[in-house]
Amino acid sequence: MYGWLDTFFCSPRAWFVEPGERSLHVTASALARWLPLLGSVVYVPSRAEVDASARWPDGLLSESPLLTPLLRTHYLRVLGIVSADGPREWIECLDACGEILAQLHLLPDTDYLAWDNLPDESQMIASRPELGRSRMFRGAAAHLMRFRCQPLANMLCLGEASPPRISPLGRVVAQAIAGSQPLLVQGLPVL
Repeated sequence: MYGWLDTFFCSPRAWFVEPGERSLHVTASALARWLPLLGSVVYVPSRAEVDASARWPDGLLSESPLLTPLLRTHYLRVLGIVSADGPREWIECLDACGEILAQLHLLPDTDYLAWDNLPDESQMIASRPELGRSRMFRGAAAHLMRFRCQPLANMLCLGEASPPRISPLGRVVAQAIAGSQPLLVQGLPVL
């Protein structure tokens, strides 16, 4: 019954499987309302300079410059691979031109049902555009975080909830995602 599993781990060609991918169009407000449902994730904003001429979405604010890339998101690309360490899933947030603004990485502590139930207002893109392929993604420091979205007057304000809830396994996975970069919680290194 589990022979396929033994074959998978013994085969040198099975270390990495081609990523599964789907792309969606999403509004920034739907994304801001969906992010708090996820629980703890690893958030990696891009190092690239922000386009100052880009129009801000109406009715949205960010509590921190760290989160502003999420408010410029027009598309989500959902990716997954299976590696020797197990399955990995992440979402790339793309701007209107298709450049990668940020990545959100699934952890064992993330709410899997919320992760699979992408924002209600998102629409699957029929054709597979070459979004975010014009340059390689270079992430800034990885942030272990939970999001919050709260009303402020007639606007929605996206912020960081504290503290992120994470298991020992989640901490190991988060550190592996961060790699050689620092893993931060509310701007401070995780020890």
